[in-house]
Amino acid sequence: MVDYLVEEVLQRQPPPLRQFLLQTSILERLCGDLCTAVTHQPTSGHLLETVERSNLFVIPLDDRRHWYRYHHLFADVLQAHAPKEQPVALNELHLRASRWYAAHNLLPDAVHHALAAHDFARVADLAERAWPAMDRNRESRIWLRWVHKLPPEMIAARPVLAASCAWALLDQGELETAASHLQTVEQWLNQAEPAPETPPTYADEAQFAALPATVAAARTYLALALGDLPATQKYARQALRLIPEADHYRRGTPAALLGLATWASGDLVAAFAAFSQAMASYQKAGNTLYAITGTFILADIRQAQGRLRHAVAIYERALRLAQEAGGVALRGTADLYTGLSELCLEQNDWDAAHHYLQQSKKLGEETALPRWRYRYCLAQARLTAAAGDWDQALTALDEAEQHYVRGPVPDLRTLAACKARLWLRQGRLSAAQRWVEAQQLSVDDELSYRREFDHLTLARFWLAEAEQGGGERPLQNAATLLNRLQAAAEAGGRTGSLLEILVLQALAHAAQGNEAAALAPLARALTLAEPEGYVRLFVDEGAPLAALLQRQKGEDRGQQAYLAKLLAAFAGQVAEAPTASAQPLLEPLSERELEVLQLVAEGLTNRQIADRLFLALSTVKGHNRLIFDKLNVSRRTEAVARARALGIL
Repeated sequence: MVDYLVEEVLQRQPPPLRQFLLQTSILERLCGDLCTAVTHQPTSGHLLETVERSNLFVIPLDDRRHWYRYHHLFADVLQAHAPKEQPVALNELHLRASRWYAAHNLLPDAVHHALAAHDFARVADLAERAWPAMDRNRESRIWLRWVHKLPPEMIAARPVLAASCAWALLDQGELETAASHLQTVEQWLNQAEPAPETPPTYADEAQFAALPATVAAARTYLALALGDLPATQKYARQALRLIPEADHYRRGTPAALLGLATWASGDLVAAFAAFSQAMASYQKAGNTLYAITGTFILADIRQAQGRLRHAVAIYERALRLAQEAGGVALRGTADLYTGLSELCLEQNDWDAAHHYLQQSKKLGEETALPRWRYRYCLAQARLTAAAGDWDQALTALDEAEQHYVRGPVPDLRTLAACKARLWLRQGRLSAAQRWVEAQQLSVDDELSYRREFDHLTLARFWLAEAEQGGGERPLQNAATLLNRLQAAAEAGGRTGSLLEILVLQALAHAAQGNEAAALAPLARALTLAEPEGYVRLFVDEGAPLAALLQRQKGEDRGQQAYLAKLLAAFAGQVAEAPTASAQPLLEPLSERELEVLQLVAEGLTNRQIADRLFLALSTVKGHNRLIFDKLNVSRRTEAVARARALGIL
């Protein structure tokens, strides 16, 4: 094929057309004006039309036939012959293309050709100019790929470029490297008078003038990501003093970080107000993407306040905004769907929870933002844990750990504590105890919002320890810690935490054999939870809480409908599939195998089952093999027929 393209196509073209083909082979896409700029042939537009009419392996890229590209194989042949047959150096051709793209404000293409020409100074200029727009579009990873090809000494000599590098690296969680770039910029800023032999180099005067505010905002981000709340507040206020009131976009970032710091301190009301104001600043600046990607923070704060329905409304409003804005704004919706999935799961709407998580996966994989994969894996773990597949939930948490990106958003539910909770549900008390020892947690710890989830997990550990014969001391520790946590949560307006605390207090009283005392915190939890539609909060605690709810149903006449709904959710969880003992098989099917078999009966393929249950394809195939063995069949249709005959389906 290559011989044919060379001998029968390329070599048979007249010299002007052959030279045109060779010179334009460096271009990933072609148009008449661009070809003229690269070849310096005024007739390039006509030559491009000739190429199309002659069917010379050129493909139109739009309906107007303005942009084209060469077939990749033909382009390879042209690029292989270009250095031999055309007089203009390839670097010069790439520079011509770079200049044309820059003149038309197509900076990524301009950078691509400047890199191909090995003109690093030009790459640095273009990267500085491109950064503000790429930052607004959350494209720091692409931008860093360009800049990493520059000599380090060139970045160090350009304070604007170094500051942009710091921000891009902060986006990716590379905090230490970002800090070194910030130190470089600060050294430039702290010079009373730059040395004449080494003046700073920069491409944009406005960006250079804004460096003090840029560095202050970046220091705010870094301090918060490292958990230094006093430094966060200091640098945020400094940045806000330096940025003009009318510059809504640049003021939005330190304002948002200040809101996150307030959230991390546990002042949810002030945090919601501050972060809402920051998102409004982005909205005023026309940056819908930032306004949308920050929405999940507002919803998380509302969820911490126990206001599930308002959190859902926040997500739905942001999704409407993204749909109206379209384009790059849609990139920010993956996190919104993840959050919606979790809220629907809490309200026991399994279909919606699965649907939204699938939407998140689809959008996130296409245009993933730095922390999306981490949040997605956490949501996946909660969904599979609620379904009783704790091993798969732990696998999802392990994957979340691999995708963790350090950043300013407070990690209020740490991965280690999430794993400890799953170990407790599996009965792996020793594994959970190792976590307690590693965290150096105790009943007398100073309490803070950032460690509230850890301390609630510690209370759960003591309840589990008591259940396994640990005596009275673990129950006393749990009761003492829960009372302290209750006071802190009430003072901070954290109803989300308070609900869990009340449920655990009820379980602690029941474990002490005092069911009457257990009903008081349980009744209060029900009163707070009913208006917001909480379900999994209760159902995930299993049989001990179901027994308490049944007793409450007999005692309290005021919440009968809600209690009936919760008890039905318990019953549905147990009765979704036949119990092992009820199956007429020597080796009964597990709950997960029954779930897979049900989906097989519905006609789903292995891939569809994997997507529906958030399992690996190989895991589904393994379940199928076990199902076939236990049912003594060899095909899917036989398995379904056999299961129906036995009354399993």
